[in-house]
Amino acid sequence: MNQNVLITDATFGIGLCGACLFAECGSYVFLVGRRPDRLIEIQKELTETQIMKCKRW
Repeated sequence: MNQNVLITDATFGIGLCGACLFAECGSYVFLVGRRPDRLIEIQKELTETQIMKCKRW
């Protein structure tokens, strides 16, 4: 897809689901959330599942 996607509140619920779906489609996903520890976990999970285009803010 090669799109940039900004996901707010990416640590839980629909934000997390959206982040996973966009990343699986090949989009470059930027994660934003209130819990830095959770964002780090999510970034690692997405990277380990062969989704290498994930950054956290």
